[in-house]
Amino acid sequence: MDPLGGNSSANGEDTQLPDRFETDIPAMEKENELQVFPNPTNDLFTVIFPRAAGECFLSDINGIIVYNEKIGKETKTSYFRLAKGVYFLKWIEGTEIITKKIIVL
Repeated sequence: MDPLGGNSSANGEDTQLPDRFETDIPAMEKENELQVFPNPTNDLFTVIFPRAAGECFLSDINGIIVYNEKIGKETKTSYFRLAKGVYFLKWIEGTEIITKKIIVL
């Protein structure tokens, strides 16, 4: 086999590469889907908002809103740092409501 083809190991044995590799990087499933990662997290986490404008609410386990912002179409990503606990991120776009649970360890 071709030495750069990836089908042989250094000792000449044939090797099989997997069709795909798993990583900690989230797959970009849909461009208009709300994404939160890493989750759970120890500190900082990232939120990727859908393409459309909407409103973001972040509340703690008791329902107390700790963050609220209207998100324009030009805003794609926000970064948050929160104290340990369980939080809920609510994204409202027109009549659609998406809620994501976030755990900060």
